[in-house]
Amino acid sequence: MNTFLFPGLKLGFLLVVVSSQELTRFIPSWAPLSLTRAQNRMNLELNGAAQCHATEKVVDMKLDHFDFTNDETFKLRYFISNKYSSVSNPPIFFYTGNEGDIVLFCNNSDLMHLKYLSSEQALADYAYLIGAIKEEPSLAHSPVIAFGGSYGGMLAAWMRMKYPNVIAGSIACSAPIWNFPKEMECNAPYQIVTKDFEMSSKNCSSVIRASWGALDTMGRTEKGRQDITTGLRLCKPLHSEADVETVKSWLSETWFNLAMVDYPYPANFLEPLPANPIKSICAAFTSPNKTDSELLTQLVGALTIYYNFTGQALCFNTSQTQSGHVDEYGWYYQFCTEMVMPSCSDGVTDMFEPRPWDYDAYVKNCQNLFGVTPRADWVETFYWGRDITTASNIFFSNGALDPWSSGGVLTNLSKTLQAFVIPEGAHHLDLRSKTEMDPPGLIQARLMEYAAVKRWIIEYT
Repeated sequence: MNTFLFPGLKLGFLLVVVSSQELTRFIPSWAPLSLTRAQNRMNLELNGAAQCHATEKVVDMKLDHFDFTNDETFKLRYFISNKYSSVSNPPIFFYTGNEGDIVLFCNNSDLMHLKYLSSEQALADYAYLIGAIKEEPSLAHSPVIAFGGSYGGMLAAWMRMKYPNVIAGSIACSAPIWNFPKEMECNAPYQIVTKDFEMSSKNCSSVIRASWGALDTMGRTEKGRQDITTGLRLCKPLHSEADVETVKSWLSETWFNLAMVDYPYPANFLEPLPANPIKSICAAFTSPNKTDSELLTQLVGALTIYYNFTGQALCFNTSQTQSGHVDEYGWYYQFCTEMVMPSCSDGVTDMFEPRPWDYDAYVKNCQNLFGVTPRADWVETFYWGRDITTASNIFFSNGALDPWSSGGVLTNLSKTLQAFVIPEGAHHLDLRSKTEMDPPGLIQARLMEYAAVKRWIIEYT
């Protein structure tokens, strides 16, 4: 077996990967799981277990950890790799999953069990799972290091905060734990997106600003809507002004996603994209002082880079802004219960159309979709809001290009709550595989994470 080398330490480690969104709670047939999102982040090709030396396992888990009248259980599947485990009690690196498509069989879901889909249940699952894993005598005294990105990064941080007896330390990458009411401005992420585009070209944000009015003008007539359908190469024709609003929302989400994945090398996290995709897209935006149809031509040139970099798309589907790695239905349910993340734009400090945060409409939509009422203050109450200084051993990393960094921890809060911002980084860049194109800020972040993990392991042992 290989070993993992820390200066002053020579030890193996065990890797555990498990679902975070707990879609397994409402899959009646317990169909095989996939870790597509984890593959992208960790370069673990779990569909070929022999390639990464990962084994799929199952543990009986309580369906509801907080209901003492309910003894129902479900089969929680997880993956474990002992490729580098060559010593007794090696560190356990526990990947806290994401909102990704851990399960590919959502269409067969028992939606009555959606009520068990929560971060609290996920953390309790993790705590019980780690306890089960450590029943193995050779792992009984292993320190456990949690790590994750995005929602998984939030879970990694919260895991250390809520279960410090289980987790020795956590690496929380691009974790917007403060992206909640009263904790940040609702258009802060859109300001970052705008800045990203402006850094590539002033024309870039100006063309996008001008496009909203052009779409409104064209969308008022049937011919104009036909021109939009043709000009943007849409798969479905636009029949109403409401359809045009859908197109604008699709464009807004596209620009947002581009900022998330503005990596310095080619990647396929949400869509197959070239290196520095915003720079490539901004090259299509030549001038905002054009006719409406000419603005459409510039838009479609940019959209082609995002949605058709491989040249295989025949048209653009406005119901899709990513290649399917994220389970939107389950994530929307969490948005409608505990993950209330205000979102707005003002068209002044950002390049988007003015859209205020309408909490009442948000609540009504959640009630219509799922029959639930959001708890806007729940995360602040349960996960301490901004006053987390009594926690310890968490390293927060964020990318300056990432819109979600607006809700992240960007500065050190104590000696054991450290933070680093990667100037050239997009969404959880530090969880991606090492490459020759890694920028200096990324290299520095990984060295700091390395030092933190080493310190936590030494303290534990």
